[in-house]
Amino acid sequence: MKKILLFAILALSINAFAQNNQPTSSPIGNFRGRTELNARKPSERNLGQAFKPQTPYQGSLIQIFDSAYFWHLDTLSNGWKNSAKDINIVYDARHNLTSALSETWNGSAWVNQSQTFFTYDANNNRTSFIEKNWNGSVWVNTYQIIYNYDAHNTQTSELDQSWNDSVWVNTWRYSYTYNVNNKRTNDLNQYWVGSAWVNQGQTIYAYDAIDSLTCKLIQSWNDSVWVNSYQSIYTFDVNNKRTNELDQYWMNSAWVNAEKDTLTYDGNNNLINELYQSWNGSAWVIAGKITFTYDANHNQISGLAQSWNGSAWVNSQQNNSTYDANNFQQSFSIKYWNGAGTKVASGDSSYYYFHTVLGINELTGQNAGITVYPNPTSGKFTIASKSIISSIEVYNLLGELVYSDCKFSRQKSAVIDLSDRYKGVYVIKIYIGKEIYNTKLVIQ
Repeated sequence: MKKILLFAILALSINAFAQNNQPTSSPIGNFRGRTELNARKPSERNLGQAFKPQTPYQGSLIQIFDSAYFWHLDTLSNGWKNSAKDINIVYDARHNLTSALSETWNGSAWVNQSQTFFTYDANNNRTSFIEKNWNGSVWVNTYQIIYNYDAHNTQTSELDQSWNDSVWVNTWRYSYTYNVNNKRTNDLNQYWVGSAWVNQGQTIYAYDAIDSLTCKLIQSWNDSVWVNSYQSIYTFDVNNKRTNELDQYWMNSAWVNAEKDTLTYDGNNNLINELYQSWNGSAWVIAGKITFTYDANHNQISGLAQSWNGSAWVNSQQNNSTYDANNFQQSFSIKYWNGAGTKVASGDSSYYYFHTVLGINELTGQNAGITVYPNPTSGKFTIASKSIISSIEVYNLLGELVYSDCKFSRQKSAVIDLSDRYKGVYVIKIYIGKEIYNTKLVIQ
């Protein structure tokens, strides 16, 4: 089932099969779309995250993209040919991406393809996305997404609309619910039939005592009740790293094995191998694997996908990334094997141009008497403040939210455990009333 897409997904990101708390090393993985349940409009899942600045805090360098260029391999000339580029990338004063222009190469010149626009609220939550396509003479609206959040800046819904030549028309609606620890418990997907929303599917999430995801259940709506469709069951090691995923589908009132993944890590908790097996009705059969490598700074620099032909491993695809001295990604390339040694049958490549600036002008934690200790830490640390803390958020160096807690309404301090996260620098965003404070955290 989903592992049939194994190598296609790898093309989107060499981190596609890492745990969701692992930084995505390839912006192209988000930029050109992603393969997932109910994935929609790839350009929205892309641009906003591909060119989202890293490390949004005062006094630190962040990566502001100027442009990105993409090539494909011409197998006749065995050379790289222009494919697409993203230019006119604009950010607001708080370094939120607000617009960008995408163009494609028609063989002799660059041609307009699409424009994307983003808006944000006072808390830097994205509130809208609009995509426009070029029809040869003017820009035409095509797609729009509207986002809503609760008082803790947690996304609660998403409304997708398409343009019908004069007005925006509803297409999809996604609603999200969370438990007391702010972990998502339900995704509800509905489509618009012209006058009402109709259920299509839902995903139910279950967690263990330390909030690690243990089960993801997917159900479909049969006009009257929810019916089981697919489920994934996860297990973890002593470091709370996911080691196994068992996928099953629902048949004749029972769960039937489909696929199984086994993940292994190095001494730095970097994912180095993911083995895929399929169920043949009586036993597990090896199907494929991905092997990852890293540089000295734990940046993922390659991912090699291989399939098993019954007696040996056969190369299928390899992705490579390069980074600069600040650990910012500069390039990304894909190679495909055609069965004849290491000859490239086809491929893609990209290069990112950017400049670095200081983080957004927010108050530092010292201004509010906030302390974080120990820092550096092995994962467990304490946040203490002179004032009552409303909530906290922790971001990795890609600006991705990796932890949040909104239970600080009557507390001035708390112990937090991020020992399951990868080593490196993180940003803690602390909310005290209407003020927002930022401080660094180093996990080593």
